Amino acid sequence: MKNQSPLLLLAFFILCFTTSTAYSQNLTQTVRGIVLDKQTQSPLTGASIQILGSTPPLGAITDDNGAFRIANVPIGRRSLKVRYVGYHEQTISDLVITSAKEMIVTIQLEEMLVQTEEIVISAESEKDLPNNELAIVSTRSFNIDETRRFAGNRNDPARMAANFAGVNGADDSRNDIIIRGNSPTGVLWRLEGVAIPNPNHFSGLGTTGGPVSMINNNMLTNSDFMTSAFPAEYGNATSGVFDLKMRAGNNEKHEFMGQVGFNGFEGLAEGPISKKNGSSYLAAYRYSTLEVFNALGISFGTAALPKYQDFSFKLNFPNTKLGSFSVFGLGGISNIKLLDSKVSEDDLYGGNGLDIYFGSQMGTVGINHIYYFGKNTYSKIVISASREETSNNIDSADIYIPKVNRAYNPLQRERSINNRLTTSAFVNHKFNARTTWKTGVIGDYFLIDYSSRLVLGGSWWNRRSFEGNTQLMQAYSQFQYRISEKITASGGLHYQYLFLNNTQGLGPRGGLTWKVAKKHQINIGYGLHYQMQTLALYFLTTQPQPNADLIKTNQNMGFTRSQHFVAGYDFRVTPSIRIKWENYYQSLDKVPVETNSSNFSSINLGSNFGLPDVDSLTNKGTGHNYGTELTIEKFFSQNYYVLSTLSLYNSKYKGSDRVERNTAFNNNFVYNILAGKEFPIGKRNNVLTLDIKMTWSGGRRYTPIDTIASRLSGETKYNTDQEWALQFPNYFRADIKFGFRINRPNTSHHFFLDMQNISNRQNYFSQSYDIVKQKITTTYQLGLFPVFNYRIEF
Repeated sequence: MKNQSPLLLLAFFILCFTTSTAYSQNLTQTVRGIVLDKQTQSPLTGASIQILGSTPPLGAITDDNGAFRIANVPIGRRSLKVRYVGYHEQTISDLVITSAKEMIVTIQLEEMLVQTEEIVISAESEKDLPNNELAIVSTRSFNIDETRRFAGNRNDPARMAANFAGVNGADDSRNDIIIRGNSPTGVLWRLEGVAIPNPNHFSGLGTTGGPVSMINNNMLTNSDFMTSAFPAEYGNATSGVFDLKMRAGNNEKHEFMGQVGFNGFEGLAEGPISKKNGSSYLAAYRYSTLEVFNALGISFGTAALPKYQDFSFKLNFPNTKLGSFSVFGLGGISNIKLLDSKVSEDDLYGGNGLDIYFGSQMGTVGINHIYYFGKNTYSKIVISASREETSNNIDSADIYIPKVNRAYNPLQRERSINNRLTTSAFVNHKFNARTTWKTGVIGDYFLIDYSSRLVLGGSWWNRRSFEGNTQLMQAYSQFQYRISEKITASGGLHYQYLFLNNTQGLGPRGGLTWKVAKKHQINIGYGLHYQMQTLALYFLTTQPQPNADLIKTNQNMGFTRSQHFVAGYDFRVTPSIRIKWENYYQSLDKVPVETNSSNFSSINLGSNFGLPDVDSLTNKGTGHNYGTELTIEKFFSQNYYVLSTLSLYNSKYKGSDRVERNTAFNNNFVYNILAGKEFPIGKRNNVLTLDIKMTWSGGRRYTPIDTIASRLSGETKYNTDQEWALQFPNYFRADIKFGFRINRPNTSHHFFLDMQNISNRQNYFSQSYDIVKQKITTTYQLGLFPVFNYRIEF
């Protein structure tokens, strides 16, 4: 089977190619959507939309609901020009029109400050501009095309973001987002306007990343990624924000997608619930690829196979008498068994004397309501419920005893459940073309159940035991003021309060953008950000001896505080080429550290899987990050793109011993270069694609192993006097992706072969002490890794 599979795939590929090129019918598709005011989200009636370069001319005028439809648009890359009296003209370039799916777009226009018949302002849509107009600095939008395009992405939005300036993604095993030297635990994930738990399979307690994302990129519409000084509506985060939005399903026709690849076997369906009312559904399901292959008898060298599945959906009910409603959801289940007792000695995970049973699950569901109070004011209310659960049970045996005689005894039992009810509400009002104001509140109610026990000296010791509830309240107010067509200012305040221990924080936010010349722009921004600690840390207990009372020594921890200072320069060389330079300084304080003198700081959480068992924490730690970033980008046009990002940075911290050290995330530099080109074939616009990517960054920080202590204790012990002092050799990885898109009537096929780490470079990941061989062993990251992906749309 292994020898014949590539030949069968090649034969299928050639068959599809020859049959598609032999068929000469010119294929067309419908392009439709809605045109809105950018600040008020109200529809613009009478806007004109034109397909550029079409013969005969194709276009449409928006109706009373701001909607438009253009039929018989030739497939391929097409551009739209949108005009509306009193608003800036906009050109949207290189939309991918395929034969299988209607192209549905949402276009937002900005009102002019000066409205005269003589003034006509035309602009290419700046593809990196955020959807949130209040985000002035360190923010970039992305769309579904970008999550699919880059080599090495694996259709994962988090791995896509690792290509942007300021982000370090030099970890092949997980998609943790390390922004400007900050811990990934400082990242806020939002979906449809509310915070959600870690949206990744096999996620550990208190983490924000994982090996496989639950986010199905085929469900997304334009979303924002923020790396610093984010607007006041984003709270309880100190590092960055992923603000994800789901698209609405097609409300006029049923469309389907099937896909198989690294992320799993998946299917997606969308279509109208009621064509009359414009309501629609969108749903996707995914199942682990490796588990399916294992069921077919294909061996992967280990019995420890990851099992996972996830489901996401959105139901959209626009323009009802009570406003617009939508219901959304995302959930996933994952588990893996690493059983030393069940595997042979040559198994990839055999020989460590441990039976590990790990599982995680996450789910969130919510309802959105938007109501318009006239043309200039609207409100939005989101109510959601979420659940995050992890379990990690371990049995151990003496590895010096032959496996047939080993007895596996309980070593650890751990379970965490975090249920959350969230209500978010805001009102947005546009006073005039210059001024927009937004204010809102967010309430989180947490229902918590933590239990963690460990066998020490033959007795069970409770590390964490708590069942109860607490609340987090947030409030914010922010504005945008357009001083002129060239200068825009934004500002706001964010407040949050934790009822568990009456901790509170008030932080101002602000930014200014100034177009000093036609192609040149300067940006500055500031933000004071607060974040509560991972809930499990608050309830860590100290048990002086077996059967003694448990003491919660961390329950009075306050918020970590971080100040962000940002200044940037943007040079638009041409409408499709830009150079962006951004500099930043971040000062962190009130970071939890141990009461006794030590090098521990929660600033390094997220460097390993799970949370450390450190009690008696107090908010006296500090840290700082500073750096410079350069982005040179040729947006996709003329069938190719180029993205080059360079980040130079330094990240330091002080524990309670007041010694300055490198943080675990201080890799010092990251350089990415990506490029890709499309090669249209024939009249039907079948397309060959080629994408390449190279990443070069500083190696991972690590603490050296104390070999003598490790030998005596029988487990890996580190020289903590040199915490994060050493650095592995630089990380380097090159990826190349080949693709082929075939258009047939009402159907399109997409083939991709993504060759990751094509040089098969051994990048260092970690070191541990092998107590059997009595030496230090090194674990390396991903070797040469081919990923095949096939997608069909119909």
